[in-house]
Amino acid sequence: MDDPEHSRLRGMIVPEFTARRVRGMEPAIQRLVDELLDELGALPRPADLHDVFSMRLPTLVIARLLGVPDEDSEFFTAKTRGALSQGDPEASYAAFLDMSRYLEDMVDRSVRAPGDDLIGRLATRQVAGEITRDEIVGIARLVLVAGHETTTNQIALSTLSLLQDRELRARVLADPAGLIPRYIEESMRFWSLSQDAILRVALEDMDLGGVTVHKGEAVVISIPAANHDESVFPDAGRIDVHRDTSPHLQWGLGPHYCLGAPLARLEMELALTSLFRRFPGLELATDDANSLFRRETVFHGLTSLPVSW
Repeated sequence: MDDPEHSRLRGMIVPEFTARRVRGMEPAIQRLVDELLDELGALPRPADLHDVFSMRLPTLVIARLLGVPDEDSEFFTAKTRGALSQGDPEASYAAFLDMSRYLEDMVDRSVRAPGDDLIGRLATRQVAGEITRDEIVGIARLVLVAGHETTTNQIALSTLSLLQDRELRARVLADPAGLIPRYIEESMRFWSLSQDAILRVALEDMDLGGVTVHKGEAVVISIPAANHDESVFPDAGRIDVHRDTSPHLQWGLGPHYCLGAPLARLEMELALTSLFRRFPGLELATDDANSLFRRETVFHGLTSLPVSW
């Protein structure tokens, strides 16, 4: 979406994701992290870190922010996975419709009795005529998918890298306060979750990388390719926590920069710091890490992450 509509709608939810607002959520997120790690610690080993921790944490955080009851979070996880799957278009569309109908009902209930949550606050704006029901559903759907699917996969992949590389793990955990934030940015660059090609159409003639692109012509963009550009990130196939990661594009750029970046960073920092502090002997419980990766999906990620300690 472009301006002015983009700025109008984005501006309505910017206050929900400011760094100050997100930092105020830290105690509640830390409690949730600790509760989930308690559950993990009580399980027989090996346990699936993905299902117990890396998937449930972002799902519950974003569900609570939207006003979705905890008991419905598994429904959203399943429907989001279904909607983003590229293996069965009919099943993907059915999951998309199920998610949309739930959100429509939720918006209607919030109009009648708005709660202290994102959808409740947007519902009051709907009553005031500032936003439509369909626009609220679209925002809620985007926040839900972007807010839990990406963070889920990044926590799992970042954990996998630390489990596979003992030297990297020792270096990062020797200074968690200083290096875990840097590691998160570098891990995002390295893994580049958005595997789907981005298609754009030129609105005017332009020069792009020495090639003339004419008005109306399509350009296919690959964020993973940009994040592994050797001219920007030398030795790009290696995780280096001391490199300058500021040019990476995983958060987007400009007016479309990820609104939820402060929240995602906080969740990942608390997740990784608490996980390895609680389980210093955490180990990958499989010799075939390649079998853990998802296939036919928009976002790069894992199907499971078996661990022991």
